[in-house]
Amino acid sequence: NQLPALFAPLIEDLLQGVRIKGTVAYSHFCTSSHLRIASLITAVFTAARNLLHVPTTLTTEAGDVLATNVRWASSLAARTKGLLGRGSFPSDIGALIFPRAKQVHTFGMRFEIDVLFCSAEWEVLHVIVRMKPGRISRIAPRARYAIELPAGVAASVTKGTRLTLG
Repeated sequence: NQLPALFAPLIEDLLQGVRIKGTVAYSHFCTSSHLRIASLITAVFTAARNLLHVPTTLTTEAGDVLATNVRWASSLAARTKGLLGRGSFPSDIGALIFPRAKQVHTFGMRFEIDVLFCSAEWEVLHVIVRMKPGRISRIAPRARYAIELPAGVAASVTKGTRLTLG
């Protein structure tokens, strides 16, 4: 099921475009009809955002499964929190994908992680295996996604590998 992967960047861009001052379609001239439209827009985007949490599997082009139950850090809160404050990588999440991320850090984390930076075509641009807590990655300028995985999972992944979500 590629649906969440295909629509994630579009939905995120749309969500960023309509959210102003913490509300949807906020304006100094909002009338009740504007607020009804804003409520409808909010409902549509909330439903669309929920699509991003459909469990999926992350695999390499060779068919190796890197993670099941892949999650998207789709909201500002989810992107900010990420894996911070946890004692270990959550057992109910196989990987966490951050759209539009070119760099990650592990400040506030107490465990190592693997990180894959991928292009819009899901080509691996940079691999970090066992990134220690309290570190910051280098910038991957062409990256469209950063994928955080449990430590050691990405040991066999190399630059240039194509990934698929299914």
